[in-house]
Amino acid sequence: GGWIQSIACDPRDPKVLYVGCDVGGFYLSTDAGQSWRIQNQGLNDAFVECLAVHPEDSKVILLGMEGGVFKSTDGGSTWQWKRQGFPEPQRYAFSAPIGGLCFDPTDPNTVYAGIGRPRWQKDGKGRIYKSADCGESWALVTPEGMLPADAIICDIEVAPDGSCVLAASSRGVFRSE
Repeated sequence: GGWIQSIACDPRDPKVLYVGCDVGGFYLSTDAGQSWRIQNQGLNDAFVECLAVHPEDSKVILLGMEGGVFKSTDGGSTWQWKRQGFPEPQRYAFSAPIGGLCFDPTDPNTVYAGIGRPRWQKDGKGRIYKSADCGESWALVTPEGMLPADAIICDIEVAPDGSCVLAASSRGVFRSE
């Protein structure tokens, strides 16, 4: 699988684990990590930078990839590319590499995605996108100048009460209320 970039646990079943790798894609374990299987059907990229599991419906999983966001609604068996609202794909560059993903715990249909390629320390654009429909479509929520233009977003967290969003980046930590 290569370099393990991300890991998550099913919020309802601690024996179910998810791993994202840089060359192997998405792996699933149903026996607390004793064995793993590759679940890449529908992925057009094998570099998983980050992943997020819906806090109430663990069949819904989002992957942050160099090519954007992929969504599964069947526990990771199959994946669909979700690009609506992101910049158009480019032929020789990544237009929306996802460096961080997070569900809002107070409204799990709300998801945040930060742009950047943390492992490569590049492609920071100072952009965070928000989805109000569980990752189906996205809208930019950081207007130009809100964050440094070269900030590489590497993690996003929403406060447990939903009162603020935190973004960790190559240029520091940013908070929005």
